[in-house]
Amino acid sequence: MTTSIERIGDQLCADDHCELSAQKMMGVALLGALGSLTLYYIYMSLGDDTREAIKENITAALKQNLNKLTQ
Repeated sequence: MTTSIERIGDQLCADDHCELSAQKMMGVALLGALGSLTLYYIYMSLGDDTREAIKENITAALKQNLNKLTQ
């Protein structure tokens, strides 16, 4: 019986020589989760004014990029 991670790995790599594996994908996912958790901790330790300024900057940048895509 194969796990869902093994099936995903098999779908990504049909040949015998493949750079991707289920273990590598899980490692990358774990690193991404740890990085996100670290950044969230840093963000939450900032002051309210700084967090609000970051939110406004990110929101403005996203709106600008969406406007570029829709034009």
